[in-house]
Amino acid sequence: MRRTHKGNPFHRIECWTGTYFRKASLWEVGVYLSLKHQDAPNICPNLQWQHQILEMFQKQKDETDMQNCPPSRNPVPEPEANMSDYITDPDPDPDPDPEGEEAQNAATFSVLDQMLDGKDPNNFMEEDDDQDDDRGADLHDSDAGTGFTTYMANGNDGPEPDPKPGSPIRPVRDALNNAYVRVVHTNGIHHIALVSCTCRGKENTITDLIYAGMLPTSFVRVRTLFTTALLDHFRYCNLELRTTAYQFFQVLRRFTMPMAPSKVANLYHELRRLSRLWRWVKKLRWAGYAQ
Repeated sequence: MRRTHKGNPFHRIECWTGTYFRKASLWEVGVYLSLKHQDAPNICPNLQWQHQILEMFQKQKDETDMQNCPPSRNPVPEPEANMSDYITDPDPDPDPDPEGEEAQNAATFSVLDQMLDGKDPNNFMEEDDDQDDDRGADLHDSDAGTGFTTYMANGNDGPEPDPKPGSPIRPVRDALNNAYVRVVHTNGIHHIALVSCTCRGKENTITDLIYAGMLPTSFVRVRTLFTTALLDHFRYCNLELRTTAYQFFQVLRRFTMPMAPSKVANLYHELRRLSRLWRWVKKLRWAGYAQ
């Protein structure tokens, strides 16, 4: 996954947890943004050395992940095995409990009714536990496989949404102290490391970023980037579809977290400012002004 996405660092991937596929990010498999010098045909030795060190650390992490890899829920039988051994009775319970099934169904429908009314099923379950311990136990058993907490956000930690349960915590720095940045692309907001070379000075980082097709929101401290593909896409949507900056960014937030778009960082003002800057730069280019 890491090797095939070095040229596509903004793709969306999923990770198998043992019971379901959760949304994952490419930084979890070691993908990063490599920023080379704009006037260099090849990668400089300093940047190439960073690639080798990061690859070495990531291979060690891959070996650890392989040892802790969750088993498959439906293992594929061996070709020479007898398929009759894998055929099971469609009704394995010879003595079903009608009363238990009825209570479980009633508890499940109660949870669905609470969700339909816009209430939090977690709080509903806590109230039921205080009133009826037996019913609460049935409710937790029936809800164990649905995973409500997987799709409901647990608050907001600053400008970034909290990671979902089971997801790794987003790092701030990599093994070589390269900062992780927030990149806004046409398919949402991404969290990824920016590996750059400062052998020619930090003042050249901004021009290297623009040459690579990314505009930073700050020319002093690079933490958030907008891709030029996104700015061009917003320009066409604004000209042809009359899409406002607010509507366009709301779509990006929903692309990032469909179930909780309000938990995504609000970069509406940054989008307006950079879109105006990008349009002015394009007009200068069309008028013949270089650099």
